[in-house]
Amino acid sequence: MKNRETLLNRSLLLAALTTIFFAFLSCLPSLFVPIGLAAEGDALDYRVPILKWILRHGAYPSWSWTFVDDYPMLGEFLMLPFFAIKDEFARLVPIAAYFGCAAFGALIGTELLPEKETKSRRPLFFFLFASLLGLQPILVQAGHVMVDNIATCFALGALYFLLRRKLVPSALLLAAALATRYTIWGAAPGALAALFWLDRKAKPPAQGKKLGRYAGIAFLGALPFLLRNGIVNGNPVFPLLNGLFHGHPMDAFEGWGRGRDPLSLLLFPYDLLYTNTFVRELFDTKTLSNGFYVYKVGGLFYAQLAALVPALLWKFPESFPATKKALRKPKAQAIGLFALFPFVFWWLGSQQLRFLGCGMVLANVFLLYFLFRRLPPFLLTPFALLPILSIAQVQQEPWKIAFKTEESFRESGYVLSARRCFARSGVTQNSVVGFHDRNALVGYFDFDFVFLPPSNLAFANPNVPPPPAPDFIYSGLNFHDMPGYERWPREAPCLLKRK
Repeated sequence: MKNRETLLNRSLLLAALTTIFFAFLSCLPSLFVPIGLAAEGDALDYRVPILKWILRHGAYPSWSWTFVDDYPMLGEFLMLPFFAIKDEFARLVPIAAYFGCAAFGALIGTELLPEKETKSRRPLFFFLFASLLGLQPILVQAGHVMVDNIATCFALGALYFLLRRKLVPSALLLAAALATRYTIWGAAPGALAALFWLDRKAKPPAQGKKLGRYAGIAFLGALPFLLRNGIVNGNPVFPLLNGLFHGHPMDAFEGWGRGRDPLSLLLFPYDLLYTNTFVRELFDTKTLSNGFYVYKVGGLFYAQLAALVPALLWKFPESFPATKKALRKPKAQAIGLFALFPFVFWWLGSQQLRFLGCGMVLANVFLLYFLFRRLPPFLLTPFALLPILSIAQVQQEPWKIAFKTEESFRESGYVLSARRCFARSGVTQNSVVGFHDRNALVGYFDFDFVFLPPSNLAFANPNVPPPPAPDFIYSGLNFHDMPGYERWPREAPCLLKRK
């Protein structure tokens, strides 16, 4: 019996390692194909242009005509040295963050085990690690010049060390998360609530001192951006809450999800599991319906959920007390408290599913943990291999481009047309080019630029100097005359040139 159990555990471990290795291989082509994958829109719109601007000018941008330089930017700074070597090498950081999300999620799951079950930690870790690599909300960004997974990785790392009572590394990772994205800032009150709950039996003075020290270290991540935005924009969290500070709310952050009212909140599980996948996208960009590169829960999650129901119902009189006992553990409750606050921030903010990566990982951890506890190893083994299907579906795009069976966006007629236009029109590296829309072109060129209305990346603040007048304005073939500009070149014009 012991030999059979050992063999089954080894089979589970081998299956998990196979999935992890496959996930690693699947990321490699992204290091050699041009930036501009289907879900990489923000990269070409402003992340890559900011990186190029920093390298070109050797300075931190401070633009009065947009808000994209005012976000927390640790993720971009981490990519910058790799980007300086080769544009696509910037993806090394998101790839590491993708695996970091899965690894920290798995480590968090092992903290749910009873302390005596030390032998279960290793198989549970690898089962969770492999399974989380197939979770579509984080998988879609694997190998993309995007920063959501970076923030999620830091936040999950902060939670893991918090559960282990290693508060300094936890606070430092939380500081890194706060320095990466506004959308993860809900993790700060979440971490404090979790720490308070774990130490609720401590004496108030000691507990208060510990919470204060933890918050102080974590706050260091946000501080540089709060100070900069306060000085430059008169709003420490610019462009958030701009209506409160200046009376000019940012419309770019509205219009996601079903709504923020109580009924919408009650419908959230239904929308997450059904509407967003099978009817219409409520928590994504609403542009790539039914594609593999969309931020949905993904087929793997449905398969795991379908398996969980009979697993919990089987021998229900035995499983219910065990499940109840597991959920009453302080660490399990601390994880729930931690996840609650990022969800509230997400619900009240921009409801895009890629911003809920931390919550989705933790929800998947609980689901997988109970699967692991209820199913025998011979049934867990296929579940450890199942993520390969999800990974193969989502990662097929860079593979197809790498093997020349699909054209890269950079080589599309759309981009080549702009390249030919700029060459004919005399656009140089010293030119300033204006863009009226988000056309995913700026990242392919190396000149200064300015976003112009009606682009939702443009922002005109009456309290700051106006944006620089661009030398050229490009809008593809659909351009309109503007005062002070002429159609250029005079033969076959393709843009506007300042007179």
